[in-house]
Amino acid sequence: MSSPTPLYSGITGASQATEINPYSRLKIAIVGRVKTGKSWLAVTCPGQKYVFDFDNRKESIAGKPDTVVKTYQDTIQSKPAALAEIEKDLKMFEYLKSKGEVIPDVFILDSATWLVKAIENDLMKSVSRLSRDVKTSAMTITIPAGWDIVTGVRNICENIISRLSVLGHTIVTFHEEPEKDKTKSTPDEPVYTGFYAVHPFYLRTLLSTFNETWRIEIKNKEYFVTVKPTNEFGASTTLHLDATEKADIGLMIRKHISNVAAGK
Repeated sequence: MSSPTPLYSGITGASQATEINPYSRLKIAIVGRVKTGKSWLAVTCPGQKYVFDFDNRKESIAGKPDTVVKTYQDTIQSKPAALAEIEKDLKMFEYLKSKGEVIPDVFILDSATWLVKAIENDLMKSVSRLSRDVKTSAMTITIPAGWDIVTGVRNICENIISRLSVLGHTIVTFHEEPEKDKTKSTPDEPVYTGFYAVHPFYLRTLLSTFNETWRIEIKNKEYFVTVKPTNEFGASTTLHLDATEKADIGLMIRKHISNVAAGK
């Protein structure tokens, strides 16, 4: 048997890997098609939960226990307010934690796809060169323009997620889309790889920051979660689980604990 890895003199904040509990700080990305139960799965996580609802669909988790939900969405694109409200509430949770006050155990961002819309609206309002107007006979719509807005959106998402993960367990839901084959696709005829990615596609780099990347699906009218890689999706987990599990985070954690105790 090898001896324990030493903790080195002058190095602070380090931990023995053997002492790290993978569910002491959950950081979960839940990916799936529309209406496959992403929001429902997120709120099965044990503990007091706070849901940042960007999809304006809080009714989807109506009646769920130990859950508080608030909708953050711009009703008028030219007057964005959602991102400022997110920042205000995030700062309040950070302040409460610093004072030792009660805060939620679990923070849920639902969904990243619509969080992106709120960030885009704020960036386009703040920096005019990041947008262009498309006019119809009835209205004018502002749309993103240039790669800078993609970088800005991604960096703000990373900032929000990293700050929440300091506060507690963090769960983010992502809509999925088929991955295009860049070498075979043409502007008129897209070709797909058979693999699924998050939407928008440029958020895929965020997945590397999560310990758990799961895909939820409906099979035979039941909800299942894939937690290990397949030919369709690069799922991953640090928990001791089977490749596919029933969609309940509490049950999945209990199964992990049981498997570890049994040496599996």
